[in-house]
Amino acid sequence: MATFTCNAALPGVQPKGYQTGVQCETFSYGAASAAASDVFLACKIPNKATVLDCLIRLHDKADTASVYNVFVAKVGDGSGTAQFQLATATVSSTGGAAMVRATNVFFPGTKVSLSDDAAVQYAMLKISKTSGTTTASVSLQGVVFYTMDES
Repeated sequence: MATFTCNAALPGVQPKGYQTGVQCETFSYGAASAAASDVFLACKIPNKATVLDCLIRLHDKADTASVYNVFVAKVGDGSGTAQFQLATATVSSTGGAAMVRATNVFFPGTKVSLSDDAAVQYAMLKISKTSGTTTASVSLQGVVFYTMDES
């Protein structure tokens, strides 16, 4: 399993937090050679943020259809311990692309919940390739919308 890190998820990059109104985090990753079970770390979402929506464009040049899961998990945790899943997308074979929208976020949104004692006070938006052949080129771009307003 390989892990690819988008610029918005790099160490030292802090998520926008504790501001009023809707916040957005954008992310992108250029070409990567990805296989099933590989994970893209897209961006950081602060603790207690309420995720409202996400929009992701996936492009995969695999020979077979590829399935991707979009989820939020604690830093260092794999897909088996996701706090919540946002969407699943199937990208068609031979150079397909897909636009993915959050399908598992219901009004008023889903809140990121971490222990107040946790050393890391943000979760990670992750995109995992769960099936499909190894491809020489996977790219993605996206945005996640959240609010820090207490409800």
